[in-house]
Amino acid sequence: MNFVGTQVVRLSDVDELHGRLTVGSRVACPLRPGPFSMETTDLGLGDVTIRIGQSTPVLVQGASPDGVLLMVLPLRHDGAFLFNGAPARPHSVATYVDGAGFDSASHADFAWAMVALRTPTLDRLDLARSSPVHRPGAAAMLVCDPAAWSGAARLMRDAAEVAATDPEVFEVEEARRSLRASVLEATHELLVGPLDGEPTRILWSSAARRRLILAADEILRAASSHVSTAVDLAAALGVPADRLRRAIRETFGMGTQRYILLRRLTMLRTAIRRALEEGIPPRSIALAHGFWDLDRLARDFQQTFGEQLDDLLGAEVARNGEERRRA
Repeated sequence: MNFVGTQVVRLSDVDELHGRLTVGSRVACPLRPGPFSMETTDLGLGDVTIRIGQSTPVLVQGASPDGVLLMVLPLRHDGAFLFNGAPARPHSVATYVDGAGFDSASHADFAWAMVALRTPTLDRLDLARSSPVHRPGAAAMLVCDPAAWSGAARLMRDAAEVAATDPEVFEVEEARRSLRASVLEATHELLVGPLDGEPTRILWSSAARRRLILAADEILRAASSHVSTAVDLAAALGVPADRLRRAIRETFGMGTQRYILLRRLTMLRTAIRRALEEGIPPRSIALAHGFWDLDRLARDFQQTFGEQLDDLLGAEVARNGEERRRA
């Protein structure tokens, strides 16, 4: 997000999230069948960037950039929005510092605002040593003063509305400078709390749980064809299955088996698209990824992405299904 001015980004494929999110996503999976969509309005103010967006349900894993503080305000949620295992709550802000792991899942449509501040700018805010910004690699959920949070959310919404109706406004340096000053003031109140209001409470994310989720991600990437159940994954990690199930449930709000299936399907979808470009039969790619029941695979694929797999795998899916029905 190193730019100046206004950018509006519209995405219609979950694969497009890679490289387009500030968190540098490693994993992106849709959490509702049907078309995926995300739209963001990005305002580059030099050393400060704000992004206001909305999206259909999605799971994202990644990491925040080095040398940057990310603050995410959930503007619309119904309790089904999780940041590193912490549910979004009224007047909450998720913070990610200097390479912190980012694990989020929204099980409903949602809207958010995000502020990204570079370290030199952050240092000038003169925050106490107890502030979460002084713990590189840490993620936390802040519970903020209601008035401070509402003021920050209103500022983000107003900026997005102006950018949508008159995008050339923020091509003017004076306008960007004024918005930047307002954003920094709002950021300080969110991190500390206003002088006449409630102090900010800090809820730290579990570093141990994050390490387990990251290790699970690495195993699924390296050997998804050999890891298709919760027991398989727990054994590969060398941890009790119950511990793994609890970590995934708390982080993503879903069972381990569904999480594994989503990951495997997403990797298969990417591999099939690449195979088509290289002339490799998609059926062989599906088998190589451990999907031996092509009829079931087609159903799971359609339920996850809202897309028919039959056209990619050809008549093999239909033939398998017909043979199964006859049996």
